[in-house]
Amino acid sequence: MITLERIRLVNWHNFSDNVIEIGNRCLLAGDNGSGKSTIIDAIQYVMAANLRMAKFNSAADERKGGGRDLMGYVRCKLGAEASEYRRGDTIAHVMIEFSNTASSDKPGSKSSFSCGACIEALKDNHYNEHFWTGTDLPIRDIIINSENNIPLKFRQFKNSFDSANEQKIIFFENKRLYNRDLTNKLGVYKRQQDVNPYLDALTRSIGFKPLASINQFVCDYILEENLVKIDVMKQNLENYKEADRQAKAAVAKITSLKKINAKAAEWKNFNGLILKQEYLKLKIEHEKERIKKDDTTRLITETENKLDFITREIALLNQKRIDLESQLRAVDISIASNETHRLYDEIKQRINRLEH
Repeated sequence: MITLERIRLVNWHNFSDNVIEIGNRCLLAGDNGSGKSTIIDAIQYVMAANLRMAKFNSAADERKGGGRDLMGYVRCKLGAEASEYRRGDTIAHVMIEFSNTASSDKPGSKSSFSCGACIEALKDNHYNEHFWTGTDLPIRDIIINSENNIPLKFRQFKNSFDSANEQKIIFFENKRLYNRDLTNKLGVYKRQQDVNPYLDALTRSIGFKPLASINQFVCDYILEENLVKIDVMKQNLENYKEADRQAKAAVAKITSLKKINAKAAEWKNFNGLILKQEYLKLKIEHEKERIKKDDTTRLITETENKLDFITREIALLNQKRIDLESQLRAVDISIASNETHRLYDEIKQRINRLEH
């Protein structure tokens, strides 16, 4: 819920620097000339930012404009018909502050946004308008006067914001950008329209009178003051038909895309299963190869152990053979030098001859 909380008027007609609290319920009451319409006109001026749309003091006068204009408010014109002003060259500031409970995540808490206008008016009836919007920037705390208690000019006002507040306030080069940002914050922004219907309804509702006729109320405050153009209506009808065809085509395209997306998801699932199966197959083959490698490693170890054992046995047998050969040579030498053995060989040879 967006609520207008307060208004601040600086050099706006008879208001030098005043803050008016509004809130959820507010009644402006007072004698003629006490400032009721002055406050209402300040609200519609800042929100609409369009002097051609604004109907100043229309609630007090059936004539459009009620005899007041922006220069009269800023320089404080004395009377509707007089040409005298209380102020010469002057600076005026009009600010309004809103609270927004819908944009806050925590129940019961509020965020706020503000908007305002700075008008530099000269005695030659020339003036400059500057508009801005701010977020979480209370208008009561905004410094508006210099050390000499004189309202700041726009350049001074803009430069008065430090680096911490520069992120909270935006100054606009033209009214169109200002209206776009403000109505966007209000949630009534309309694209591709020269005039926002909300702002038009706002300015027309400012001069609301007691309800005497439903028909007159509808004509004055609901219906727009536009002539019916058959060609435009036909073109709009064709545009609506074309938009309907495009919408149906978009729905059909979205349906096709959903089917494609479903097929893609199904393919992705199947592809995932295939990848998992290939992964399991490779994992099993890897496990088999690992077991085969372990068996081969174990067999190589056993073979190496047997080879070491056989090598040691061969070494022992070779050493034993060498020892026996040495013993054999010693025996041969001993036999060769033995007389008895030689006699035995000779007798054996004679016996062989005799037997022969």
